Amino acid sequence: MKDQHSDGKDLAKAAQDYIEAHSAERFSLQEMAGALFVNGSYLLRVFKRSTGMTPLVYHHQVRCQKAKELLAQTEQTISEIGEAVGFVSSSHFSHIFRKTVGCSPQRIPQPKQVRRSGGDLPMSKTFNRYLYAILTLKKKYLCVRAVDVAHYLSFSKASVSIALRQMREQGLVEIEPDGNILLTELGRVRSGHLDTRVRFFQQLLTEAGVEPSPALHDSISFSWEMSEAAFEAFRRLYAGASAE
Repeated sequence: MKDQHSDGKDLAKAAQDYIEAHSAERFSLQEMAGALFVNGSYLLRVFKRSTGMTPLVYHHQVRCQKAKELLAQTEQTISEIGEAVGFVSSSHFSHIFRKTVGCSPQRIPQPKQVRRSGGDLPMSKTFNRYLYAILTLKKKYLCVRAVDVAHYLSFSKASVSIALRQMREQGLVEIEPDGNILLTELGRVRSGHLDTRVRFFQQLLTEAGVEPSPALHDSISFSWEMSEAAFEAFRRLYAGASAE
């Protein structure tokens, strides 16, 4: 066993990867050790020596980090988020979160309530990110699932799944039985607005001498954050300057 993981670092990293991949599941030290083909006591000793903490503490850290993402990106209740990341009760979730993060889940700011129709973009800055990601992926692939969006945005699959459920409730997307995500008419309109913004800012930055890759990256950031009123004012200003 020790020959397979000579200095222990490979084993500790393998254990961390296992915990991250199964963070929402309940498993014992012995079960994880069995999956890694090592003795449980040896795994515990190596993990503590390499990371300075036990596998359980690391498991709590991973869950709480994912919970922080969900708290910041979605409007799910604390109980729903606790369940999504693997805690069996909201009280246990709150206890571990406070112990791990240093504050209660209630102290993490959550997005404001999303409006379903009319008004400015963004309905939600987070939803803008998802809409643009879905639109971009749909240009390349016929079938786009939650895991594809998670990979594109570097978000956890749990946060993407919850956000998609909210977007479906807001009438922005539909989810087919095989998991394929479809933009509704409202979703297409809003993602189209975002795409128009991105192309506008990308052209503007490119003309100013910015390289294509950073121009695209910054254009996406501008488009996600800017209100519709601000964008229209900016576009009018640019049109006026171009006409002079």
